Amino acid sequence: MGCFDWDPFVPLLGHDIDMVRQDVPAMLAAAFAIIDSGDTAIQCIEVPTLLNNASQV
Repeated sequence: MGCFDWDPFVPLLGHDIDMVRQDVPAMLAAAFAIIDSGDTAIQCIEVPTLLNNASQV
């Protein structure tokens, strides 16, 4: 079973559930880098997610 985004309460469900955790600090760094650069061109920036297994959290 899996879910998108990390939830600290999922381990309480008692199942082997995989979660995808967003890398918020990297997303913010990318956003502020665009703002700081002043570049107005449309960009596609992909920030990899982190795979978390509920039993490892």
